[in-house]
Amino acid sequence: MTREQTTRTWNFRDAQGGSALLVVAREGAATTGIHAIHEDSGVVEIQVAAANPWAVNQHLVDYLSAVLGVAKHDIEILAGLHKPSKIISVAGLAPAVVAQRLAQAWAPSEP
Repeated sequence: MTREQTTRTWNFRDAQGGSALLVVAREGAATTGIHAIHEDSGVVEIQVAAANPWAVNQHLVDYLSAVLGVAKHDIEILAGLHKPSKIISVAGLAPAVVAQRLAQAWAPSEP
């Protein structure tokens, strides 16, 4: 998928007072950033610059807080604390806003 195609609707969930999204976090990257957004499933792949598995969640929360423009306490990992696949809650942001801000932060690599 190219960056121009990111205007499509992703499968983010509308939750009470915010949004929920599915994230796959991959540790060991040089820098933290969005690797891919799969529009068919709504899964966001994020490469995380964490030296060990215990630091992944904190780096992920820090990154999403900065990209989405919300406080760190507004981001909660609901499931998958010890796994790459996670369900994350973002308080106070509608799914359309989450999708827009993630798309702005995403710079897919060209093949």
